[in-house]
Amino acid sequence: MKYDDPTLRQQLAGAYALGSLRGAARARFERLMTDDAALRRLVVEFQEDLAPLASDAPDVQPPPRVRQRLADAVVPAVRQPALRWWQRVNLWRGLAAANGLFALALVAIVGTGVLQQAAVPPAELVYVGVLADAQDRPGVALLAYNHPFRLEIAAKREMPALPGKELRLWIRDRETGEPEFVSALPPGSKVLPLDDAAWQQLRRAKALIISQQAEGSTAAAPGADILYEGVCVNLKQWSQDAAKP
Repeated sequence: MKYDDPTLRQQLAGAYALGSLRGAARARFERLMTDDAALRRLVVEFQEDLAPLASDAPDVQPPPRVRQRLADAVVPAVRQPALRWWQRVNLWRGLAAANGLFALALVAIVGTGVLQQAAVPPAELVYVGVLADAQDRPGVALLAYNHPFRLEIAAKREMPALPGKELRLWIRDRETGEPEFVSALPPGSKVLPLDDAAWQQLRRAKALIISQQAEGSTAAAPGADILYEGVCVNLKQWSQDAAKP
C-alpha cells in the first residue's frame, strides 16, 4: 500500500475526519499519523473544513415508538406471566451467555434509533468519497453502506439545482476512466437508495462525480457541468491491503 500517494492520503484523512474510518482501519491510520506530521496536518485541515457539517445538522429526536420498543426490550412487559419466564431455562442461559452482545446491541439501538432483528446483518460502511469543487475545496462527503445498499450525502452547504436542471451522480470507471451515470439526486436528499446495478457501479468506481445538468438530458457524460469530484475509496479493500505484510 503506497501511503505516500497524495490522493489516497487525502481520502483516508477525509474519512478519518468524518469518523467513517473505523475499527482496524482507523487504528492503522492513527499509527501512520504518529510518525507523519504532514498527515496529521492534513487531518486537521479536513476537520476544519468539515466541521460545519456537524454544527449545522439539526438535533433529531427518536419517535416515541422507538423509546417504547427500547423500554420493552429492557424491561419485560407486565402482562407476561412470571411463571412462563421462569420456565424458560434456555432463555435465561442464552441471556447470561450473550450479556456483552446485548449491551452492544443496546448502544446501537440508541445510536441509530432503529430496532433491528438479530437475523438482519448490521449496516457496514464500504465506500467513502470526499468530493471537492474546481478549486479543490472539500464540499461533499458520500458514504455508501450495505444492508441495505444506500448512499448517504453530507454537504457543507446546500446544493440547490438551478431551475430546469437537476443534480446527477456519476462514477468514473476504474479501468476506462470514463464516466457512467448512476442516478439523479432528488433536491435536498440526504439518503439515496441504491439497487444492485448501482452498487456494482460503485465496485468499479475510482471516483465519484456530482454534476448539474438539464432535467431529462440524455447526455452520456457530465461534460463541463461537474460541481464536485473525488476519489472513491473501498474501505474494506484498503483495510485488507494494509494488513498484508
